Amino acid sequence: MKFDKTKISQKLQHCLVGLGVLACTLPDVASASSGVTVAQLLQSSSSLSCAEWRVKGICIWLTCTPFGCYTRTSVKVRHFLPESVVSVYDFEEDNPVAEAKMMGGNKFVTKLSTLGTPQGELTGGRFVSHNKRLYNQSHIKNAELIGHPGGMIYTLLGQLGYFCSSQSSPYMPYFLSGLDFLEWRYPTVEAFHPSSLTFFSRELHKGNDNWGNIYPRNGMVTQQHSYKGAALVAQRVADIVTRPFGTSSHLYFPLSKKSQPSNGKWYPKPVQELNNQNHKWQMLYPKLEQSCAIFPDKSSSRIETTDPYQDKLSPNHNYAWALWRPYECCKRRGQTLIFSN
Repeated sequence: MKFDKTKISQKLQHCLVGLGVLACTLPDVASASSGVTVAQLLQSSSSLSCAEWRVKGICIWLTCTPFGCYTRTSVKVRHFLPESVVSVYDFEEDNPVAEAKMMGGNKFVTKLSTLGTPQGELTGGRFVSHNKRLYNQSHIKNAELIGHPGGMIYTLLGQLGYFCSSQSSPYMPYFLSGLDFLEWRYPTVEAFHPSSLTFFSRELHKGNDNWGNIYPRNGMVTQQHSYKGAALVAQRVADIVTRPFGTSSHLYFPLSKKSQPSNGKWYPKPVQELNNQNHKWQMLYPKLEQSCAIFPDKSSSRIETTDPYQDKLSPNHNYAWALWRPYECCKRRGQTLIFSN
């Protein structure tokens, strides 16, 4: 059985472009300045450059009946899909993703502040202006990770046999820093993790552009740059959620399904910083981008003499990204998978 990769690719590109056009017709539920809208989330999921769809190989399925056995083949594909939405912000009311804001994870922290703990020690803190002589370099960021609604579209397209289904559920809260407040704000356990105690271990950097350490994976950052600090927190959240529950002291729902070759499904491995083969980031707020990259993601097309990330800065220090991860799959066409490549 022959597969015309060019024709298949063209058909799927038309599907994704159609998805983007459909998203543009949806009404916005918030202004562009106030946060991310549902239409923008769906539009972001139609990015061809982020998906990187390609034919990986074939799967051969065996079916046996009382009258004999026969085989059928299906296309094995690999592509990235928008698995989750990560928002990083200062205060509860500032979450740029309205659906995550309604989940109210940080309302729990606000209630705790009435029990005798100063609220400033629990909730996030804003950056201090660079023009002021006194600069508080250490601050806490809040963060949420929810299922990306665009994953549902890929699941529907999966009925064609050329797309994989996401393991995440739309708008499902997988991580709320407000509910994980103890380890998120007071990392007593991860402070003693080997990666926290080892110099130059698990750093988010590119050359001399060092954004900070992944461990301890909490909301505290000492990064003076607004964008870099928020991106570092987003990377920490992805590092937590994409690993099985019980491997850390955090409270979360994992996105770490084991691959199911017998069903023609190969799920992504845990996110690893600086590895563009197992994850990518797409900015959603303060501006929607149609391209993906790993952190650090300085644009090579921009010539900046002072700050190469100037075009990514949010005036209110709040940010949101879509986390794309690679999936492999083939449509089941028999009882048993006997070969795949």
